[in-house]
Amino acid sequence: ARLCIEADQPWELKHSQVTEGPTILKHEGMYYFFYSANHFLSVDYAVGYATADNPLGPWTKTTDSPIIHRTQIGQNGTGHGDFFTDAEGNLRYVFHFHADKQNVSPRKTGLVRAAFAPAEEGGCDRMTIDAKSFTPLQFSY
Repeated sequence: ARLCIEADQPWELKHSQVTEGPTILKHEGMYYFFYSANHFLSVDYAVGYATADNPLGPWTKTTDSPIIHRTQIGQNGTGHGDFFTDAEGNLRYVFHFHADKQNVSPRKTGLVRAAFAPAEEGGCDRMTIDAKSFTPLQFSY
């Protein structure tokens, strides 16, 4: 077992000190560690990421996290998902969110378009999420 990250940023500590649901992507020689923070019962459950040049770290959290949050998507409890490439070659992120403003369950599933944006000089590319592409899917659990 290896500690990769822990909740220590203000946005990660709104409800609890939980970081979970990891996914790692490799892009342009860098590793991108995506995770959810806060408890899934929290309206502020959200997705952030960190980067490293080695899959074992050390990981550096980005300053633009969270990249998926209720303030961007318009749904509570947005988190814990995974990436895939669709039939047209677009990077997508699928994740769950709360049933409605008052209830967590049954959780619903949503989809957003994702992309790597070119790095500023001296940095690594950053992940961007197109919040306007948010699509709720006909799947709940």
